[in-house]
Amino acid sequence: MTTAPRGFSRTPSEKVRDRRNAQRTMQGGDMYGDGLTIGNDGLITVVVVKPINIAAAGIGLTIDASYFAITSSELTIVNPITDVISSSSTITTTSTVTADTLILNKASGKGIKVDTASPTFGFRDLLGDMTAKNVGASKPTHTTFRDGLLAFRFGAGDEEYFQFHIPHDYAQGTDIFLHFHWGHNSALVTGGSITLEYEASYSNGHDGGAFPASVSGTVVGAASLVQYRHILTEVQISAASPSASQLDSDDFEPDGVIMMTSGVFANNITSSGGVPDPFIFYVDIHYQSTNVGTKDKAPDFYA
Repeated sequence: MTTAPRGFSRTPSEKVRDRRNAQRTMQGGDMYGDGLTIGNDGLITVVVVKPINIAAAGIGLTIDASYFAITSSELTIVNPITDVISSSSTITTTSTVTADTLILNKASGKGIKVDTASPTFGFRDLLGDMTAKNVGASKPTHTTFRDGLLAFRFGAGDEEYFQFHIPHDYAQGTDIFLHFHWGHNSALVTGGSITLEYEASYSNGHDGGAFPASVSGTVVGAASLVQYRHILTEVQISAASPSASQLDSDDFEPDGVIMMTSGVFANNITSSGGVPDPFIFYVDIHYQSTNVGTKDKAPDFYA
């Protein structure tokens, strides 16, 4: 196929001819316009002479892997390729992607999702370690859980205090879920449950507002019949249209703080002997993460 020298325009008839030629099967020794050469040995050489920008709707590059395979020894890119993917694009792949640096859009709601079939931001934990902050009559008892291991045992009405900091990878507008890690150390439990309670208030950081009146709620966790079993009981504590027991998910932003009091409201565990009080090991929050931080460390975090 004959191509016009670089810098010269093709006539309309030459453009029609080149489009027809492009539809035929590539053969060794052919040259397909500037930069693409099929050698006699079948080697494909691609030379990029200017940036490639594929942005218009409906325009793109599709390679059928059953017909076209590339290895590092078969593909050489002489000059850099830029703007192949626009900042508003979504890349979905089941292959491994390796790169030195990954640059993402700085706007809120952008990041790395999981599940190629139904993409969503993955969950992470805000940890609420159980430490002795309560010194009043409602404080839990730090005592033996088993062997030489101690934990905090809660009677009905006992409570502790927690603070949770909203991290910079929080996916704005998503709901959060409070979960209690707990258990008991009795071999005589036959069933029943405990009722866990929480009271919480949220405020933005950076002088973003006062802590409003708190919300409160409860959740029931079933007791295990197995001694020393680790149990997790979870409850949604925020929503875009919150109930009286939920915070407003739309209020959350990085550096905000949730103040919380949590504990055991009622112990309805059944036992063939004495009813054991439960131990609470951790009080955590599940939140959805963009898996990247924010561009700025203060509002507007996404500017």
